[in-house]
Amino acid sequence: MIRLLPIETFKKLFFENLLALKIDHIGKVRMHLALSMITIKPFFDRNEEDAMIITELLNALIQDSSVDVAESAEHSEFEIL
Repeated sequence: MIRLLPIETFKKLFFENLLALKIDHIGKVRMHLALSMITIKPFFDRNEEDAMIITELLNALIQDSSVDVAESAEHSEFEIL
């Protein structure tokens, strides 16, 4: 979906809600959030502040108590860098 919308529209409509998923009580939701950053982050690299928010999100998910979430976040971080 991010490829179909202008980045500013995506940010306005979805970005905050997407970031809020990092505290979802379901591990699979947090895991898929981490994996989605592989697709999403390149669109936010144009703005240093947004890129930093995503980096901080991945760092928080790497520290997640769920091994699956932490491994997914590490994988995403590796793919992005």
